Amino acid sequence: MTTVRVLITDDEPAGRASVRALLALDSRVEVVGECATGPETVRAIRDHHPDLLFLDVQLPGQSGISALDSVPEAGRPVVIFVTAYDAHAVSAFDFEAADYLLKPYTDARFRQALDRGIARLDRGSVKDLRRRLREIVGALDDVTEAATTSPTADRLAVRIGAGIRLIQLDDVLWIEAVRDYARVHTRGGEFLLRTTMTALEQRLDQRRFVRIHRSTIANVAFVHELYGSDVGDSEVVLRSGKRLRASERGRRTLMRALNLDT
Repeated sequence: MTTVRVLITDDEPAGRASVRALLALDSRVEVVGECATGPETVRAIRDHHPDLLFLDVQLPGQSGISALDSVPEAGRPVVIFVTAYDAHAVSAFDFEAADYLLKPYTDARFRQALDRGIARLDRGSVKDLRRRLREIVGALDDVTEAATTSPTADRLAVRIGAGIRLIQLDDVLWIEAVRDYARVHTRGGEFLLRTTMTALEQRLDQRRFVRIHRSTIANVAFVHELYGSDVGDSEVVLRSGKRLRASERGRRTLMRALNLDT
């Protein structure tokens, strides 16, 4: 087949660079543009008519899904969703888009996604893809609204090799920020999520999970002791013996969650 024209959308320069570098290794494709926002993506699709789009779900101001939905069906490329937000990926798996890359991904997993996208083009099943994309738009809008109004999630999905493991929130002891990741400490081990603490906090039931520090979220059920005063940092001790630092604000929030006088 002719060269596949590819558009890359990711609000993080490092994310775009990673996709671009991997695409450079494949002679079947040509990168025709890069975008950091939804509106830029819409304009680039109309201007460059890409065959394949690597699209981040979460973009500033407008989600990737919303941006894609504003493009007329006849002009939509085949899409591979790239997301650090596992809830979106898991919810969308049922709808069989070309593929879903959950950050961080391996080179092999990226090649698999690219092969699937090109195979979709080869089969000429763009009509089916468009129908699936409409379903994804509705499903992810519902997920987003539910997450921002009344958190009901009882598990997290983490990437394990080429697969996904679902972690019950009841097993999560605490979560810490590690650069661009969140390290989830559970009774069964540690796992990395490619997400920010703020985004993760919004998806959790804040009656059960309290952000006790800028870089730490604790499961209230595992809090054993609390040391310190109302002024300055405090120390939270979990039932496992792990000691965590809590800011003044975090301490007050934790006290309320524990139904203790502040």
